[in-house]
Amino acid sequence: SNELPAHFLERKSSRRSAALEPEEEQQDQVTGGWILGFDNPQATDVQSVGGKGSSLAELSQIPEISVPEGIIITTTAFDQVLEHNHDLKSLIARLDELSEMWVQLELLQDEARRQKQEELFSAIIKQAQELQRAIQQAKIPEELNGAIRYAYRTMASEFGDANLPVAVRSSATAEDLPSASFAGQHDTYLNRRGEGQVGEAVRVEVARRDAPGT
Repeated sequence: SNELPAHFLERKSSRRSAALEPEEEQQDQVTGGWILGFDNPQATDVQSVGGKGSSLAELSQIPEISVPEGIIITTTAFDQVLEHNHDLKSLIARLDELSEMWVQLELLQDEARRQKQEELFSAIIKQAQELQRAIQQAKIPEELNGAIRYAYRTMASEFGDANLPVAVRSSATAEDLPSASFAGQHDTYLNRRGEGQVGEAVRVEVARRDAPGT
């Protein structure tokens, strides 16, 4: 059935879009501002939550539209991972450098451009693979890992299901641009249940950010 449970609709009609209430303030303190619910006023900031997250947050604040409950792990959380894994910064910087070189080649009308692009493409793929492996092995700060688990546990308790099934999806800050669209390039992980499965799906989703071809 596609019908939403009554308790969801009741919560939906009573959502707040103003200042955080005491219970929400407590959750914000625990999650360090790294995780936002769809009903958080800050969740509409594309640079913090990405295009998909921002759109869902905006829709959830329209009373006439039913949007499933959800949480967003912000770009600040990703920055926190980088701070605890310094090697990732240099790998990302190198990939950005190679990508810029590719853009510059696209602007040339050089007969040797194709060969140069083939060589550069191989270098980009190799760098992306190295970065992806590094992210998969990266250590997520304990505070952030705890915040993710806490946010999931809080949402699950609202539905009375400690193993509430959820989908883990990407939400990129440059997902849909006026000149380009990257929709469909990242994986979606469905029916993840429990804190362990959700945490692992988040790690894999982050690693997919720099997978070759994305």
